Amino acid sequence: MSGKGKRLKASFVRSEGMSEESTESEEFGRILLSQSCNPVIVINPDSSIRYVNGALEELVGYSAAELVGREAPYPWWTEEDVEEVRTAFQQGLDRGINRLEKRFRRKNGEAFWVEITSTPVVERGKLRYFLNNWVDITDRKRAEEALRESNERFRGIAERGFDAIYETDLDGTITYVSAASEFISGNRPDEVVGKAFRDYVPEEALAALGGAVASVLKGCSVRGLEVDMWRKDGTLASLELNVSPIVKEGVVVRIEGTARDVTEHKRAMEALEAEKAYTESVVRNVPDMLVVMDRRGTVTFCNDAVARFVGMAVSDAVGMPLGQLIERLELLAPDIRERAVGELEEHLRSGETVTDVEVELVDAQGRRVPHLYSEAVITNGAGEVLGVTALMKNISERKRAEQEMEQSFVDLAETISRAVESRDPYTAGHQRKVASLVKDVGERMGLDAESLKGLYVGALLHDIGKFSIPDGIINKPGRLSEEEWGLVRVHTRQGHAILDGTRLPWPVAEMALHHHERLDGSGYPDGIRGEQLSLEVRILAVCDVAEAMSSHRPYRPARTKDEVLEELRGGRGAKYDPLVVDIVCDMLEKDEAGFD
Repeated sequence: MSGKGKRLKASFVRSEGMSEESTESEEFGRILLSQSCNPVIVINPDSSIRYVNGALEELVGYSAAELVGREAPYPWWTEEDVEEVRTAFQQGLDRGINRLEKRFRRKNGEAFWVEITSTPVVERGKLRYFLNNWVDITDRKRAEEALRESNERFRGIAERGFDAIYETDLDGTITYVSAASEFISGNRPDEVVGKAFRDYVPEEALAALGGAVASVLKGCSVRGLEVDMWRKDGTLASLELNVSPIVKEGVVVRIEGTARDVTEHKRAMEALEAEKAYTESVVRNVPDMLVVMDRRGTVTFCNDAVARFVGMAVSDAVGMPLGQLIERLELLAPDIRERAVGELEEHLRSGETVTDVEVELVDAQGRRVPHLYSEAVITNGAGEVLGVTALMKNISERKRAEQEMEQSFVDLAETISRAVESRDPYTAGHQRKVASLVKDVGERMGLDAESLKGLYVGALLHDIGKFSIPDGIINKPGRLSEEEWGLVRVHTRQGHAILDGTRLPWPVAEMALHHHERLDGSGYPDGIRGEQLSLEVRILAVCDVAEAMSSHRPYRPARTKDEVLEELRGGRGAKYDPLVVDIVCDMLEKDEAGFD
């Protein structure tokens, strides 16, 4: 939408009574504005449009002929915009330059965002017009929304029980802190209560904390305050604090709030910023492989990165047809060489541009290295194709980072699993044992790596809903009453509620909800059956039963291997998936299930 590199048409309206000198000055201004890559609109004091440049025409989808002379409201406004924008223009008149961000709609109905800088132009004490410069910030707004959604996705689970809750008196002495504080600071609650909150905050952060406390004492809440805090081991943790007043009869009597450990989040953001800076440095210094070819596909230039990758001197590569170079050096796998060269020749004929196609190139040592391949066709002023520039960017590090990020989430899931199991010493390790078993079963069923990862994570989290079960029921010796069993069964729905909406690439919420369902509809909570149950749920159901029966519970001893086999085989095809039962039974008989 920027119109960069184009000469854009524009229209100015000459007002009556304008001097020849003003006309020439305005004509000069029109020429300058018409060359601007940013949208520009000039508005008369009576709100009629005096001028728009080509960049604005392209952005809003209306031509200058449709706009010049038109008074407010303008066609890209909504009803809600009228008063707000008029007020902003008046403020600009009163105070000079005014800036605001607005969401408008193009002629085709598509929404877009702009940052508007409005400047009143006054000559001889008289307002001549408003000069409005627009900057299209649609991509920035979309990026902000995407980042917000990403943060919400990965914070969904942690928000449900892992924040520390604290309370202080008006002097900042800690009167209460929840058990979660130990995970953050390493201090037990009884080691913290009675101490001053400021004793755990570095001196350089006291001013920010004091400002927040001052606001709270006036009855205001403070959200998202970031401060550092000393851990018990002497290291610093970064906290995000929410601070609120406790008011009684109109008077602030205490202070309460929550603390979230954002240390890893900040480190991750710093790592991302470092990676971004590295990438920009890479682009500036052109370490990626760059090849320029003429319209016949003959190499006319390649940089040193190409020479290093293929193990050939630059001088030997220049002058060689790219197809011959690819074949001689075996840069591409044999099955795609001919097609790749054919597509390049077609692009040279048609002028088509290629962007970020993922390919594997083979280096001088025979290693297959993933790259992003892009082509930009070189043309002359008449549009004739002169050649093509090919850029090949090594994305090995990016692939590795993606794998590490996925592993980080698995580590988080394992941590959450341990936290769930910590409430019940009798089922400690249950989720992790089940997760290991479902992964082994999935491997024997020939599932791909991504499906296996989803199975593993879903199994790690399938009992997360047990946070909702009272401790007295979890650890009760002897049989549970029907009412108590009813409370236990709620954990499947509670687990689904916790995991639903996290937008993970695997059906972990469904696995938590349905892992007690059976093929014949005899399970809970919904009594669904047969093909309504996903493969993940069918695998998890069998593995969950096998591990649970093999483990001791307060209300019964562990079952023998023969009893477990009898249960599984007795329900084969009726309650349980037959293929999964066969695999698990085979593993149990060979002591390969991983149970103690």
